[in-house]
Amino acid sequence: MDKSWKHFSTGAVSGGLSAIAFQPLDVIRTHQQGKFGSEVHNVRQSVQFLLAESGVPGLWRGTTPTLLRVCGGAGLYFGMLEQLQVQNRDAVSAFLGGALARSFAGLVMSPLTIVKARMEWDASNRSIVAQFRSLVATYGWQGLYRGVWPTLLRDVPFSGLYVTLYTRLKNTVGGDNCVHHPVAVNFSCGVVAGVSATVLVHPFDVVKTRMQLEMNGMTVRATMAKMFADEGVRGFLRGVLPRVFKRTLGTAITWTMYDGSYTFLDLQLNHFWNAMVEFLPLWMAPNLVTLTGTIIVILTTVLLLAISPNMEGGAPGWAYVLSGVGLFVYQTLDAIDGKQARRTGSSSPLGQLFDHGCDALSALLNCLTACVAFSAGNSTYTFAGLSSVSVNFFAAQWDEYHTGTMSCGNGYYGVTEGQLTLIVCLLLTAAVGDDFWLTEPLLPFASITCGQLVPVAAVIAGGYLSMIVGPARAVYLSHPLVLVGPFGLNFVLMSSRMIVCHMSKVPFSMQSRILVPLAAYLVVVYVPSAAGISIASPMVASVVYAGVATAVYIHYILSAVFEICAHLKIHLLTLPAKKSE
Repeated sequence: MDKSWKHFSTGAVSGGLSAIAFQPLDVIRTHQQGKFGSEVHNVRQSVQFLLAESGVPGLWRGTTPTLLRVCGGAGLYFGMLEQLQVQNRDAVSAFLGGALARSFAGLVMSPLTIVKARMEWDASNRSIVAQFRSLVATYGWQGLYRGVWPTLLRDVPFSGLYVTLYTRLKNTVGGDNCVHHPVAVNFSCGVVAGVSATVLVHPFDVVKTRMQLEMNGMTVRATMAKMFADEGVRGFLRGVLPRVFKRTLGTAITWTMYDGSYTFLDLQLNHFWNAMVEFLPLWMAPNLVTLTGTIIVILTTVLLLAISPNMEGGAPGWAYVLSGVGLFVYQTLDAIDGKQARRTGSSSPLGQLFDHGCDALSALLNCLTACVAFSAGNSTYTFAGLSSVSVNFFAAQWDEYHTGTMSCGNGYYGVTEGQLTLIVCLLLTAAVGDDFWLTEPLLPFASITCGQLVPVAAVIAGGYLSMIVGPARAVYLSHPLVLVGPFGLNFVLMSSRMIVCHMSKVPFSMQSRILVPLAAYLVVVYVPSAAGISIASPMVASVVYAGVATAVYIHYILSAVFEICAHLKIHLLTLPAKKSE
């Protein structure tokens, strides 16, 4: 997905969510600004009046034009901001960029602005189409742009001031060289910038509302003069409290979602990772860095499974310590392989494929490690844990495939925190024993294309069927790894396919043929049992299925890697010799 379209959609979604949440504040503001003289209400009186007039739903009247205006306006605004790259420029450029982006969005969305104001003011105005027809019939097409000048006088300075204050505050708090800031920094800077910019331009918001509601043909200057003569300075502050609250929080939420965020630990550990990559020799290929970390995780997981093949715990403390250390080494190498690629100038699509493919396999291995440490064995927690981890990993690839952006967390907790949590749990298990996780709590209450998700749902359904009922359950109870392993490899394979499709820019089809081995396994095990006959023992069928699933996974990975290497004319684990000058 083109980056501008990504920012258009992000701005539209975040702006739309904010609009729905804060629409009552907009209705209250319009109600306060539309009245003057003795009729003016404070916030409490306005709420009481609106509730008495049209009930709770009345607080959300005008939501439809608000959504259309905000989603379209925010999308256009953020899309143009991305084109202008205002966040990477000086204060003057940021101001002008924000002002230009808002002017464009404001002019395009002006007809919806006047419809929105009139629907918020009068509860009987419930049809957008009827409002458009009425305005055009009464005032002509120019009626759709009534109040456009005070709207621009409000929005253009607001956007320029907001972008300038927001970027300066964010860089002051987080540092000029910091690319990604924590959510708390983005949000708090957004609140401060929002309050300041909203108060400064609020008088034009009042003028805009009066002109759009009264439609008396007066100019901006004449309207302001009449307001000052009738109401004084106070008239220009009507509805300032609900608008400041709505505008500040809504804009802060929108910009927080637009900017995205790394977690606090990501930002702190990045200094450590930057130092670690300097220890790698320049001849070391980034893919070799990734593979080294993955091999370490494979070895530590195989060690635990060799000691506890049924994942029922019982491993010595040193094995858990070794697994925790191995996971930390893997995390570090996984974080610096991309830095090594940039350092050696060897970045390639194969590197991203190899990195994410190893991540998919490591996610499965880490889940199996956790099952051993927690003594999950053949309980429902084993497959539930595997499903949650695998589905989340697949969803991240699915999201990147459609949006072009990889989400590794929510700004507070992400992959880094998850890995460190598992490391802490492994070290805790080594210290107190794996029986700790079986201790009963003292307090009882402590205890874009949906078809692409069909294989995921099918694997989960097949896994739970094998685990809960029928002949395969006996296999799961006695040898859980025989079933958990191939089901996990199915998730790894699907995630790897999603990564390949994203990197090669080809459509991700459902590819139901990867489910053929699973379907054949379920048919061989369950259909004869239901008919009262026996074709193959469930254990034999399960072992064969595990072998087939492993072979399919290895075949796909090797085929993809060799094909990409051949197409790009690069090596997997070595760097080409540098040509002499």
